[in-house]
Amino acid sequence: MPGYFKKGIYGGIMNDVDLNKQVIYKNFARRICGELNLPPCCIKVVQKLNTDTQMAAAEPKANIIYLKEGLAEPDALFSICHELRYIWQRRHGLYSEKYRTNEELSIRGYNLQPEEIDANAFAKVMMVSLFGITPQFDGLPEDIKTLITKRASDIAH
Repeated sequence: MPGYFKKGIYGGIMNDVDLNKQVIYKNFARRICGELNLPPCCIKVVQKLNTDTQMAAAEPKANIIYLKEGLAEPDALFSICHELRYIWQRRHGLYSEKYRTNEELSIRGYNLQPEEIDANAFAKVMMVSLFGITPQFDGLPEDIKTLITKRASDIAH
């Protein structure tokens, strides 16, 4: 995706905390890839993505997840689940015909897309089942939260 990501890819010398997070992210992604029957992916921590609120992005053909630097651990792990589900969707030919990026739609319109509902729902299921953490989806309207919860229920059963 040339031009999709802004300059500022994480580089330089990593301290011990950064290295530990990289190991955690890699191992967690490996586990979720196993759940989705995907090959292991590459996690790249970046300083910036397309918007200030974006936490992660995926490059499905290259099997890469870009994760925004400085995320709280639950947000980072949620984002990995979300983006891996997105990669899984693409590999299974789901939803890709009409998908729009977060730059093309309103926040509401973007989050109402079936692939976003599904990816958020899958990440919710993983966070609840693995950590007992229920994502709150702060800032999303109640009707979208309801759709995510319904889809999460379908995935979990």
